Amino acid sequence: MPDSFDPVAATEALLATVPPDVAARSDAYFEGGYWLLLWGALWSIAAAWLLLSFGAAVRMRALAERVTKRPSLVALIFGALAIVAITLLELPWTIYAEFVREHEYGLATQGFGAWLAEQGIALGVDVVMLAPAIAALCALIRRAGRAWWAWAGAGAQARARPARRGADVRSPVGAQPHTHGDALEGGAARASGLSG
Repeated sequence: MPDSFDPVAATEALLATVPPDVAARSDAYFEGGYWLLLWGALWSIAAAWLLLSFGAAVRMRALAERVTKRPSLVALIFGALAIVAITLLELPWTIYAEFVREHEYGLATQGFGAWLAEQGIALGVDVVMLAPAIAALCALIRRAGRAWWAWAGAGAQARARPARRGADVRSPVGAQPHTHGDALEGGAARASGLSG
């Protein structure tokens, strides 16, 4: 590769080959993603508010307490119930954001039944992984007493660090293939000067 390679010029040259209608569609998709983040967060807040305001969370805890009197198991059962309830309340938004919109932009071909089955699998994984985390957090809060907020803040920071480093592994963006120039057939990226 020549020493005078200009990555900005190479990027501009590559982008100049993209038809305007394709570029506009791409821009609309990605800019719409920012709005999806906002509306998704508001929808999640509304779902939590519904559970708390109408006593559903209290009823879920009471159900868990009827099953067992051990606080750690009550928290585990409550966590599982809360995850399922919030997922069901968020389902209409999830259908739009992750199924309808992806099909509108031609980024998905999976049928609704298969997509919904995968959502069910994701829910199962969330319950198995998050319900014990909720139970552990509740145990920490019980043990920490008045200092529970410090432990919760430290835990939130520890959880947020991996999220800042990479995408959700369930996201198609997080599962992009390796694209180093040598990995492409015949080193096409390296030959074009687009790879180091």
